[in-house]
Amino acid sequence: MQHTTPSRARQVRRSDIEPYSALRWTNEVFKGLAGFLLLVAIVRFVVGLSQYGVPALPALGIEAARLFVFAVALWGAADLGRLLVDVGHDIRTERVLLTRLVSRTPERPEDAAPAEGPAHRRATDPGHEPGPGPAPGD
Repeated sequence: MQHTTPSRARQVRRSDIEPYSALRWTNEVFKGLAGFLLLVAIVRFVVGLSQYGVPALPALGIEAARLFVFAVALWGAADLGRLLVDVGHDIRTERVLLTRLVSRTPERPEDAAPAEGPAHRRATDPGHEPGPGPAPGD
């Protein structure tokens, strides 16, 4: 992770706190549709019962149950959308906090200059003799 200056780490970008307005509106539409479907199911049941009487009860019950299940599915989709908004906020918060923590950690000397490891020393050491291994041409 790249170190940032402390003043830049204190700033919160607009994209970090921007609300998910489209997803929230979609949630509201889904919940509104679910409520409307419940209302339609109740009205349809009452009107069908008053027009056709008791013999239509099984068909009206099946239709009402189908509309109720669809309304519950829409309500659940709206709740999942709200969960996605919350997860997105959590991820953005973690990103902001991680940026602030990284800006507070001191740079290690190994990160500032390229390290000259054992492989580099072996290749440049004039007194270094290669170890046992296959001879060239084997």
